[in-house]
Amino acid sequence: MTMRSKIFAAGRILNGIYEVLGLIERSDKVLTYAAKEIETGRDRSLKVLHTNASAPDIASLMRHQNEARCLARLSSHPNIIRIFDYKVAESGEPYMVTEYLEKRKLSSLLSETRGISYHIAFPIFAQICDAMKYAHEHSVIKRELSPDCVFLVRNDKGEDVVKISNFGSALQLDFDHSPLPLALDLSAHSPCFISPELLMEELSKQYLYSTEEERIPAEIAQEYSYMLQAPELLHAEIFKYAALFPKSIEKKSQQHKDTSISHLSDIFSLGSLMYSTLIGTAPFTLAEIKRVVEENTFMSPPRFELLRPDLQLPADLQRVIRKALERDPNDRYEDMGKFRNSLLFTPGHQSIADAQVLFNSIYTFLLGEGGNS
Repeated sequence: MTMRSKIFAAGRILNGIYEVLGLIERSDKVLTYAAKEIETGRDRSLKVLHTNASAPDIASLMRHQNEARCLARLSSHPNIIRIFDYKVAESGEPYMVTEYLEKRKLSSLLSETRGISYHIAFPIFAQICDAMKYAHEHSVIKRELSPDCVFLVRNDKGEDVVKISNFGSALQLDFDHSPLPLALDLSAHSPCFISPELLMEELSKQYLYSTEEERIPAEIAQEYSYMLQAPELLHAEIFKYAALFPKSIEKKSQQHKDTSISHLSDIFSLGSLMYSTLIGTAPFTLAEIKRVVEENTFMSPPRFELLRPDLQLPADLQRVIRKALERDPNDRYEDMGKFRNSLLFTPGHQSIADAQVLFNSIYTFLLGEGGNS
């Protein structure tokens, strides 16, 4: 997509509230800026979608708003990026305002190493489990959980924590005003972190629809386009979902009219992320997962000791990850809570309390004092 508006210059004031400090990250459709909230002086991040009311990219707009809704509902959890506001700039670009964090993507870390020591990885995995358990309790399925979604940060209290982001393609099971689930861009999201059942659903929909826009009913597209032209309604519509009482995700999973995907898909994604974090490579390639989906065959990731005999990973830890990667969703852990407990109480790992102490090792590793390289 070609950008429809210029990059915001440092010093620009948005809506009389935020001062742009500079560009910190860019993707095809979204630019992220460091900013300052003028009244309070607090640092913020602005995640700006470069589309506007005169020529809206409806699918991207829906994904942007969907992420804002999910964060509004989930950001009280310490391991999920916190959102403060959602606005439309005077020049027409919608943007969300989130906490500003000095952070590093897990994917960036993995690109420089052959994997992370499991003693250091344990607290990372535990915090991801906590965040996803909270998301599931609030009827949100992330659908894709890759190292690009995981940030390692030091917060303002000096604590080393994991933060989960990128909820644009997440599924909200109790949100009735959207044709979700939105399409996953399989070129942008690494398919090896997507469960087989989700990939099968995506491939079938891509077969039925030549473009993502065809998946969006006309009345929905019209509603989203209208909201972009009425920023005050858009803001209220997004944040009214933040206070909804949590619902059981297991009950809602089978009721959602657009998908059979459940929270068990996220368990597979996390298992794949854990495997790649420890080994340095994903357990499956896209071709392998497609073959499993198309031929309905059995799949099993390569044994840890075959790829990395130097690691000497505890056998119980290997079994925990393999269970999460089961082809049949019903053979995986029932929920993130059980997954987390199985992970933290494997022989060879001391206890949950010891895992809390190990959180401090994350930042040390980021400074270059650890890993399996």
